[in-house]
Amino acid sequence: MYKELFNQLKKIYFSGDLRSFKKLLTSAPSGFMNSDYLRYLTALVNRHECKDRSLWQKDYDTGLSLGLRQTYSNPKLSLDLSNINENQHILICAEEGLGDFIRHLFYVNKIIELGCKVSLLVPPKIKPLVQYNFHQCNVVSEIPDVVYDIILASGSLEGLFWDKQDGAQGSGYLKAEEISLYPNKLHKAIGVCTTSTKVDPVRALNYTTLVDYGYLFQEIEFTCVSLQYSHDLDEIREAESTFSDSLIHFPSYDFFNDINTLAFVISQLDKVISTSTLVADLSNALGIYTYRIHTLDTQYKAGNSRSRQCDRLWYGQGCEIVYKYSDESWEDFMRILKKIVFPNK
Repeated sequence: MYKELFNQLKKIYFSGDLRSFKKLLTSAPSGFMNSDYLRYLTALVNRHECKDRSLWQKDYDTGLSLGLRQTYSNPKLSLDLSNINENQHILICAEEGLGDFIRHLFYVNKIIELGCKVSLLVPPKIKPLVQYNFHQCNVVSEIPDVVYDIILASGSLEGLFWDKQDGAQGSGYLKAEEISLYPNKLHKAIGVCTTSTKVDPVRALNYTTLVDYGYLFQEIEFTCVSLQYSHDLDEIREAESTFSDSLIHFPSYDFFNDINTLAFVISQLDKVISTSTLVADLSNALGIYTYRIHTLDTQYKAGNSRSRQCDRLWYGQGCEIVYKYSDESWEDFMRILKKIVFPNK
């Protein structure tokens, strides 16, 4: 009943227009103000602003019952997470999308350190990477016929373990399995991912092609490595004409379905520049310094800087968020981004 209003409030809040957010919330009907939608919205705000987890843990999980948070295979989740202790068998279910799940993996060792037996339910394409990093866990892609003491969504780990003194996400907590790659070591190379498969009008504002990144690599000693999910040869050829050096890409690799290979390529890089997609979360998790491109709607430009502190805190120290205003051309934005990525040039 109130889903549309919830989505509108959420969009305005994350755009940075707090004045309009408060105005719309004040005028919301009383039914909404007493609903689980408000509880979940309040939890999102408190969580995003890195407030103590006691202020948002339980209400954040109302997003699961509302269907606003989705888990892989949608198993029946445990409602009470207050009594997790040693010797329990716990099933952690990946939440959609995979970028979020990669951030949640930061906390899996916290459960293991409690002395729990841990199983991880994950989509098949990320299973090899998770198995390589959590060999002590049973990693599955189908719900086994096993009785678990607790079944929880991976996002609920944040509410259980996050310490705001450490930041919401660590960096370098995953390792990539070595694969055969040419060249074996990418020297002075920066990975770039300019788009995502997720269709979203807001996120699409920061999607572009590799061609727009040509200026960034002109008169720079770093080589660009394409981390695009699909390899559009026409895009590659057009982009190469704007780069100082040849653009490195791997047309034989399927980065969308082979996350293990994507992880290894990223691990060989000096830095990564990515739109808001799995690549950004994965590179930070692998310990590669990441510039994450987000967009602010022009109508909310006033009072916002390109660096919003709560966002920076949320994504962790290994990730720097750079905002592009929606009315800003890619040419103008690249001039700004170049000064940030290469401050001495």
